[in-house]
Amino acid sequence: MEVVGSIDALFVRYTDPQAFLNLLLGEGQVRYLAHLPEKVDGDYAIVDTLLDTEIIEDGSFLLVHLESETHYDAEMGERLLEYNQKVRSKEVQI
Repeated sequence: MEVVGSIDALFVRYTDPQAFLNLLLGEGQVRYLAHLPEKVDGDYAIVDTLLDTEIIEDGSFLLVHLESETHYDAEMGERLLEYNQKVRSKEVQI
């Protein structure tokens, strides 16, 4: 793995997931349950962080996908769409 990619993944992996969710979505909105596997499909489709969470208000579940980037990536939107499609197709197995 390239060094920049390692930094991207380390940023989210070693951040307190519940504190990060509170910062992004507001305190008391979601409850962190677990980190899910980063490899979603194939040899190269690896997300930085995929979190299993519960929406506190109604108890439903929400997958939170986090990608951190240290530099501009013109293809980020396409990559996120691809990851989303792969995660959704695999969601039943998770």
